[in-house]
Amino acid sequence: LSDPRRAYDEANVKAAVSVAGACVKAGVESLVLLSSAGVLGRESPEGGFDDRTAPNPYDLYTVSKLEGERRVSELAMGSRLAVAVLRPPMVYGPGAPGSFKRLAAWIDRGWPLPLGSIVNRRSFVGVRNLCDAMRAWAIGGISGISTMLVADSVAITAAEFARQIARAKGRRAHFLAVPPWVLRVAFGAVGRLDNYRRLGGSFELHPSRLRELLGWHPPYALADELSWSFLQQPSSDGALGRRSRGS
Repeated sequence: LSDPRRAYDEANVKAAVSVAGACVKAGVESLVLLSSAGVLGRESPEGGFDDRTAPNPYDLYTVSKLEGERRVSELAMGSRLAVAVLRPPMVYGPGAPGSFKRLAAWIDRGWPLPLGSIVNRRSFVGVRNLCDAMRAWAIGGISGISTMLVADSVAITAAEFARQIARAKGRRAHFLAVPPWVLRVAFGAVGRLDNYRRLGGSFELHPSRLRELLGWHPPYALADELSWSFLQQPSSDGALGRRSRGS
């Protein structure tokens, strides 16, 4: 991107404000704003993040997400529009990009993953669980502005996440026990420290507000979400269907 700051502002601030403004003008009663748990920080402290954690954005993306939250909340105040700001961690599902796609491809190739010594725990959320949380809030009749974390039921290590992906694909995951500090140095040396943090760093969430307000719990377990994700992968002709084990 030639101007990433402007691009993030357009996508995460101006677009959100435009939609929220149209909702207020039209008399819409509820809006779900999908933000990011990254607004809380790059890595979670011991014990993890919860719904009361103060924001600590760390890059242009998370700064823009937090600004979008603030601007939409300000616009909705004094109107009939109720707003749920949902903050998910990494979202996985059919065709999900980024770290999830790279990890699945690595497993497909049978390459050993250098995650055997990583014990830090991370939270993830399946796209069906995320959509169910959005649906639950939209019909829940909660007024005002609510800011909430959303995640799968348990946080796990990156190695266990990879193992579950492999199982869902009918494969085996292979691991190398590389000390975390070695991985950090290696990724940093090639300018990919963020890639290390996305899998090796701690990012544990403890959502409670959704449960307290709506009695919501993630309806799908991690193993079920992953199995469904790979059953729904797009085929070469664009249709959705089961992938062969050799794909």
